[in-house]
Amino acid sequence: MPRSSHGGARWVQGRPEELSDFSVNLNPLGPPGFVEEILEEAMKLKVYRYYPDQYEAAKERVAEIYGIDPGYIALTNGASEALYYIPKGEVPEPNFGELPRSRSYYAMETSNEFLYYLRGDTVITSNPVNPTGSEVSTREILAHLESGKRLFLDESFVDLSLARSHIKLIEDFPNLMVIGSFTKSLSVPGLRIGFVAGKGVRSFEKRMPPWRVNSLAYFLLSNLSVKEYRAHMDKTRDYLREAISGLRSLDRLKVYKTRAPFVLLETPVDSEAMKRRLLKEGYLIRSCKDFKGLRRGHIRISLRPGFDLLVNKLREVIEETGEVKGS
Repeated sequence: MPRSSHGGARWVQGRPEELSDFSVNLNPLGPPGFVEEILEEAMKLKVYRYYPDQYEAAKERVAEIYGIDPGYIALTNGASEALYYIPKGEVPEPNFGELPRSRSYYAMETSNEFLYYLRGDTVITSNPVNPTGSEVSTREILAHLESGKRLFLDESFVDLSLARSHIKLIEDFPNLMVIGSFTKSLSVPGLRIGFVAGKGVRSFEKRMPPWRVNSLAYFLLSNLSVKEYRAHMDKTRDYLREAISGLRSLDRLKVYKTRAPFVLLETPVDSEAMKRRLLKEGYLIRSCKDFKGLRRGHIRISLRPGFDLLVNKLREVIEETGEVKGS
């Protein structure tokens, strides 16, 4: 059974596999305690017995977190659902595979990073970019918007990254729409909590199904403490700074600069062979063979705790390159 483009462990007989999963991009610190407390309260209240309302309370909470008008927000069943309601556009590669493409063009690869430029009348990109960890510069974004061209910016990782959010620009630029995800920042992929923000969001919302966010997810978001959420994101970024600084000392691996909670690596071993070999050790990584603009040895790993042990396993496999290539 193929895994999704997000990576992630399989479900076997109705239960998820138990693996050290470094293939998915979630908050490396895991779900914070306040999330579990809110969900426990939701279960006590049996909110699953009720339909959610029109999501107004959750929209107000999102607006408070980002300092924008709640009228500019539409909730979605995870950030991925939003991608089904935006038009196809030009996508700079390498980039997230589920972005709706009308055309692709390539970012510039330097010795240790990818530099992204916005080219086209309607551009769609993640930022920070999945899978490279690069950040599209504010200068590039402003120049594109000021020229009157459309931009759909997937900021699913921005809260738990060292990249800058551009969500407040929706107030000045009707040609900008931003996609966000609490699924990733709170590390609750099973709850599917995303949103779209922009002045034209109502036209998108009219085309969306009415019950797209379930009552548990809605209760969580509606009762989220803005102060606690921001504090947890600050803690996450502190962890990430330390984790990224440790990447500089790696050897035998090509390490790309990253601003995200994951890092792109290149090894001399074919990525699918590397994945199979590490799976035997109980580790799951993301092969990047299906990303446009990447090579056979590119892999992506989450910077969750324990990634240093995974890196040691990568080095061991590289030393066994001949054996792996023949497997």
